[in-house]
Amino acid sequence: MFRTIDVRDGITKWYVGKANNLYTRLRQHLGSGKLSSYQLESLQVLVVPHGKELDFFKTEADIIKAFEDAGEDLANKIKSPGCKK
Repeated sequence: MFRTIDVRDGITKWYVGKANNLYTRLRQHLGSGKLSSYQLESLQVLVVPHGKELDFFKTEADIIKAFEDAGEDLANKIKSPGCKK
């Protein structure tokens, strides 16, 4: 699990994500322009040891819900599969 600050249209928002291989995911985001080297400074990582795919989605959904409950408008455009519809 990871979260970082995402600035779009001059608005700073948190982005919450899941990655099986964090190094590969971050390189993809850096290469596509979705992530800047500046944003790497705000990167926070949560490791779910021995977790299964469902554990990762649930943890991601729980973090997203906590941000939303706190009134945060996240940069995430797609809901985690772990989020209840």
